[in-house]
Amino acid sequence: MIAGFNPEMIQDLAGAHTVIRALLNLVEELQAENQALRKQVGELRDEVNWLKGEQGRPQIKPDKKKGVSSQ
Repeated sequence: MIAGFNPEMIQDLAGAHTVIRALLNLVEELQAENQALRKQVGELRDEVNWLKGEQGRPQIKPDKKKGVSSQ
């Protein structure tokens, strides 16, 4: 459980709003951390594959838009 959080201490609507706000902030923070860790895991897997002599994931770059005239 979250340190310092006791659900039985919520006595009113303002207290509930405060707790919900704190929990939503925590969820957003954990989601961002999770996304960064997923990216790091992917990069490390690629490096391990490269060290084994295998190919990592291909670096796919977005297509550059060329000046195409509409006719």
